[in-house]
Amino acid sequence: MSLSINHQQTPVTAYPAVSNEGKHAPPPPVGYPTKDAPATQQKTLPVVTTARGDGFWKGCNLVYCSILSSFKVLIYKIVLDYVAAVPWTVASDD
Repeated sequence: MSLSINHQQTPVTAYPAVSNEGKHAPPPPVGYPTKDAPATQQKTLPVVTTARGDGFWKGCNLVYCSILSSFKVLIYKIVLDYVAAVPWTVASDD
């Protein structure tokens, strides 16, 4: 007895074949430069610049000066308290 099995397998693919007919990429966004479009002159607006960081340094200076002023007041108070606490004697020339 002879057993004959005819195995005809179809090739296995990860994804089915996709045809590219009728499929296109979406158009680019408005204003996006393309190779096909001629370069057009756009009207440029004048650039207005402002000084940046100026407020930061003014704020740092303000904080520094206020801390320095507070420190000076504290030092003066300590010195005056020390001077007032020390018994001073006047040397006499006898």
